[in-house]
Amino acid sequence: ADKRSKNRQQKLEREVGELEAKIGELEAAQKARSELLADPAVYADKERSGTLLAEFRGAQQELEALTKRWETAQSEIESLAGG
Repeated sequence: ADKRSKNRQQKLEREVGELEAKIGELEAAQKARSELLADPAVYADKERSGTLLAEFRGAQQELEALTKRWETAQSEIESLAGG
């Protein structure tokens, strides 16, 4: 691989690492929100559950976007490594 491909691959590998860390944090936060929302006392508190649901939905969208970006970066790394 030429130097530019190597640099691109290293940049993508760093990005993948950062994305994996962010995805892990978001997944942990989502799990905590899910557990809270499963609690009948929390769910009965409409203000609190409404806030949690809004946060959950927003984080879910972010998680999907980050996962899509991670998949794209992984795919690009594989094509650089293979070609």
